[in-house]
Amino acid sequence: MSASVHIKHLPRELALSYAAGTNLMVISKPGIGKTETTLATAKTMGERVEGFGVWYFDMTTANPNDLLAYMPNETTHKLDGYENATLPNAYDNPDLKGFVVQDEALNGDPTTVKVFQKYNNGEIIAGRLRKPDGVICVLLSNRLQDKAGVMQQSRAFLRRNEQIEAYSDAPHNLKFLENAGAYPVMVEFLKKFPHLIDNYDEVFDPEVQKEKKLSKDDIVMASEEGKRGIWANMGSWTRISKLEYAAQGLKMEMNPARFMSNVGKSIGTQYATYRAMFDKIASVDQILANPKSIDIPEKMDQLYVMVCMLAQLVPQAQVKQAGIFIDRLQGDIRAMAIRRMVKRSQKNRAEFDIGATKEYMAWMQAPAISDLFMAAKG
Repeated sequence: MSASVHIKHLPRELALSYAAGTNLMVISKPGIGKTETTLATAKTMGERVEGFGVWYFDMTTANPNDLLAYMPNETTHKLDGYENATLPNAYDNPDLKGFVVQDEALNGDPTTVKVFQKYNNGEIIAGRLRKPDGVICVLLSNRLQDKAGVMQQSRAFLRRNEQIEAYSDAPHNLKFLENAGAYPVMVEFLKKFPHLIDNYDEVFDPEVQKEKKLSKDDIVMASEEGKRGIWANMGSWTRISKLEYAAQGLKMEMNPARFMSNVGKSIGTQYATYRAMFDKIASVDQILANPKSIDIPEKMDQLYVMVCMLAQLVPQAQVKQAGIFIDRLQGDIRAMAIRRMVKRSQKNRAEFDIGATKEYMAWMQAPAISDLFMAAKG
């Protein structure tokens, strides 16, 4: 049995494997964020390790020629070899460092996997291609029981990769979505119904369906949706967040069918119903147009959504108007709005730099606000 690791600890496991120079295979049920976490970790390591890079391969579409291909030379009447120029090659750059990420590693066809196995092992291929010593391979895969028509790989291939099984939970998922600036209405919904973040087991596991006493109709509907790859997971909620922001930018109404197409009819309907409660709160445009007198919601969840939207979407040129509204709020919610804008700046300072504004300097010089801000930050 593979060792289990919470996905929040995956970055340190990847760092450990890199330091040890050993390949790592990460296995989990679908949709918990293995790929996103791995690529984010590679980005962070790239900021700390000079020359660190990341190379990505989707093994479901890879073939043996992705490593080395041969073409006839009409002059010499011999075959010329052409190695993949996108892969790190010790013969070209022996000092390269980083990750070669092989997504869906267990779903590649066995012939391709055999060729990649030599590369992963650091062996010489045709005297012209070899993985640099400072590069490790990170193999990502769903569990065998989660796959349709999965390829059976050789024990020789599997034994050469340390394997861990990753898992996640609702508190971590919520924190991740909040830190990523996910659509506030969606985040507030998932805070109230955290069990709806991921319903994979309810869709695919008969024992869980029995334990939760799901109705026959619910099981049939979930099964049909599951066959089409529809269930609630971090990937599907992230898509909904992106759709929500896009619809707001285009000033379009969201069709509930788009929610259902991502998380299923039952959960999509629940989210659409919850979301309707926020239709009456002021939009960001309305707040910025009248920051001194726009109504402040009495309900905390509505106020939270309103403030998060403002922090996430206020343009740099209108921070002054946003500040007028924020200064009308109580200390803790006021500090939360500032923290949200700071996080937004940290992600893309070229687009939005709250630290360069007079409003931010005034907030930081006000003890009542700076103390709350630093306490929450710590």
